[in-house]
Amino acid sequence: MAFNQVPYSMAEYEKLFDSISSDQKIEFLRKALRRSEALQDQLVAYFAAPTIRRKKNSGSFAELVQSYSKVFQKLLESIDLEDLDYSRWRTPRGTYMEYWEIDMELAKEEIQDVFNHTRRECEKQILAGDLQAFFTTFTGALDGCKKVTFRDPNETLADPEEVLFALFEELTGEMEVYLSAVVLSSSKVVESVTSVVQWFLEQNQGNSPAVYHDRLCSKLALTHGESLAGLRFLFSGPEGVEQNFPRTYLTVLRSLDRSAWIKESERFAVTDHQIAKELLEYQSEQKSDSFYRNARVLFPIHPRELVDFLAKLIEPGKDHALAIQIWEYKVLHQNQLNEYEILAGLFENVSQKEAFLTRLKGSYHDEFYVDVLAYEKLFERILDLARNPHEYLPKLEFILNHILEVYPRDCLKIALRRTEYEIQNSKLNRHTYSRIASLLRLVGTHKELKPEVRLFARNLMVIHSRRSALRAELAKVGLI
Repeated sequence: MAFNQVPYSMAEYEKLFDSISSDQKIEFLRKALRRSEALQDQLVAYFAAPTIRRKKNSGSFAELVQSYSKVFQKLLESIDLEDLDYSRWRTPRGTYMEYWEIDMELAKEEIQDVFNHTRRECEKQILAGDLQAFFTTFTGALDGCKKVTFRDPNETLADPEEVLFALFEELTGEMEVYLSAVVLSSSKVVESVTSVVQWFLEQNQGNSPAVYHDRLCSKLALTHGESLAGLRFLFSGPEGVEQNFPRTYLTVLRSLDRSAWIKESERFAVTDHQIAKELLEYQSEQKSDSFYRNARVLFPIHPRELVDFLAKLIEPGKDHALAIQIWEYKVLHQNQLNEYEILAGLFENVSQKEAFLTRLKGSYHDEFYVDVLAYEKLFERILDLARNPHEYLPKLEFILNHILEVYPRDCLKIALRRTEYEIQNSKLNRHTYSRIASLLRLVGTHKELKPEVRLFARNLMVIHSRRSALRAELAKVGLI
């Protein structure tokens, strides 16, 4: 496909497929099969008996999981956290790192190498259409993560479980993509999902979380819809299946009983943000009265995951208080001035706005707070911030830039006083001189103040004539 060509939609592909002859389809399939070993494997996995698979594993699902778990655990425990390979480390340019930070990053890289090996195995198994092999590898790796014990007397990893499951989260996301892209028979999907569910119920005993497998199983059920009927029995049998696999359970239930799906989704949405999002999306599309009721309950539980989604759907006229709640969270956490403009239009009175500005001031997003004050033309409050004698120099310059035209004389006093303070009290280096020169240059851009700033700079060099670096920085900005 050309780089600038717009891809076809599925409907367009189906239209093209229906328009060509059976002989043309067969010819295309044969050519594609000759060129793709992965497609050959998918064809075998889809149609052929197990006896002609390229590889045939022996042992039950649980035995194969246990086998790979031991392999994965051994690979992780073979990492020597006391003798890391420093030859592979390159400190990012312009970054200073403590020794313990470097050690932690090196340890993570070695753990990543182990995950990369498993990732490649999983990819090959999925592309070959061998779901059983994939799930034994994937499940074994998860089980190995829970059982691993690092020899780490220096606590290089700090929190090994956090490191491992962050990598497992990445692995799961990548496998979701692969599972969506392969052609699988419904019988293979049902067989594999059943094996996974049974392992969690019978073998796992709560040691490993099912959340990653639930994501993958629900993805399979969703993208291979013909398998949904075969999965029904899973959720009418042993207890606990829906608790461990809520997304898969709801994917199957949605195809069978829409009203029951809504009721169950409301039950699980409080603990799973993806379920919450799917429920709210459906109710919004259906113009259901339950949409706003559920949004009021679920947004405070999953604010980070739902804020952007709900900001597009909530109509202030239907629930003004909820709209303000969503947009306040969005502005406080994303710091976009155009979004504050939307929020400002929702405030019904000055007291609401002042309450939000108080929250914003205490959120430590100082530069954004200044932007908002400037938007509201509250320049006197910005001047109060500029008078803080301990303000970091680059931030002081940012603040003064907002009020220079409104309070030029005050800005001049603040800049000159701060320059004198820095020269007398700071540990001076080229960077400090550069920031001083930049601050004076800003104030000197005001036409009325320019002569006074130049005179101040010349007098500064008379007093500190030996400071050649200061002279050079002042010359760079055209003040001497």
